[in-house]
Amino acid sequence: MARIVERRGARHLAAPYKLERIRVWPRDETIRKLIKHPSGIAFRSEGSIEWPFDAFTKRRLQDGTVTREEPTETAPAPQPEPEPEPAPIPEESAKE
Repeated sequence: MARIVERRGARHLAAPYKLERIRVWPRDETIRKLIKHPSGIAFRSEGSIEWPFDAFTKRRLQDGTVTREEPTETAPAPQPEPEPEPAPIPEESAKE
């Protein structure tokens, strides 16, 4: 709710203070289940969430509980398929 502020004899509506919001990802599934922002914003079952960029969020970023970068899947690198052995060359029978 906006409040009325008097400035230079004129009445203005004070804009509510808005914090910048950033998208964060949890470090792991345990953090996803246990941590929520004090404003009540909790992580969904998967993906990221937008939190206000305040002291709480900065502290969580600094201690590594959450990150601003989307976590990369640590899938194992694909193994190269072994090359098939070449077919043996048939020996020509000698006609002598």
